[in-house]
Amino acid sequence: MSKDVLQNLHGNALPRQIHVLLASLASLLPGIQDPKQPMRILHHSLGDFITGWALNMSETAKFYLDEKENSA
Repeated sequence: MSKDVLQNLHGNALPRQIHVLLASLASLLPGIQDPKQPMRILHHSLGDFITGWALNMSETAKFYLDEKENSA
């Protein structure tokens, strides 16, 4: 999904913090600089982490994303 699509899904009310967060993850999400380019996860291990491993420790649980919940 591109930043433009993400923005439109949120009714152009995407919080500024999201833009700051996405900018800080630019090295892990190719396509983030171009708002029309789909963002991709650079390496599958990042996807594995945020959809699984992150939940295993209290220090990283805040990074966990439930795929089913977030795909609804």
